[in-house]
Amino acid sequence: MKKVLGLLGIIALTTLVGSSAYALDCSAGIKIADDCKGIVGSAAGCCSVNGKYDVWCEQSKDKSESALCLLDCTESVNPKYNTCGWNIHYGYYDCVSDGADPSGTNDMQCPSDCTPSCDGKTCGYDGCYGICGTCKAGNYCDKTGNCQKCLCNGRECGSDECGNACGTCAAGNACDNGTSRTGS
Repeated sequence: MKKVLGLLGIIALTTLVGSSAYALDCSAGIKIADDCKGIVGSAAGCCSVNGKYDVWCEQSKDKSESALCLLDCTESVNPKYNTCGWNIHYGYYDCVSDGADPSGTNDMQCPSDCTPSCDGKTCGYDGCYGICGTCKAGNYCDKTGNCQKCLCNGRECGSDECGNACGTCAAGNACDNGTSRTGS
């Protein structure tokens, strides 16, 4: 959980781009893929070619799951921090600094052996360390890369795809996939 700066800007972006389909939470960023695209295990991360995105790989403790994470530096509350670069104090790429790792150990640019593709998508991951777009408030990005309206769709409790409350359970009951069930 290396990212702490820019969290407020990312909360909105997480709702707009979508992250609910993934298990790992990517701390202050958003999870854009399960495949870490050549930066597996690299906590130092890298910067997208255009410098807009800080990209890193998070792994579960047992390393059975991984997540390609992205932080949109242009969403920073402070315009001084709107590009990706090496943070000499913490030893990783983030949206607070600029330039490459002075030791030369960690490449600044993410591997470029991919081609961004947003064909048929309005949001979500572009397949190459970036995003195809965001959804307006009250919508979420589905698994196909298209914006959908957040709806409770018959849920008695729990939340919709955007985190909005759909209802509460009666005392003693628990919410089970949107249905209020008697506790045991």
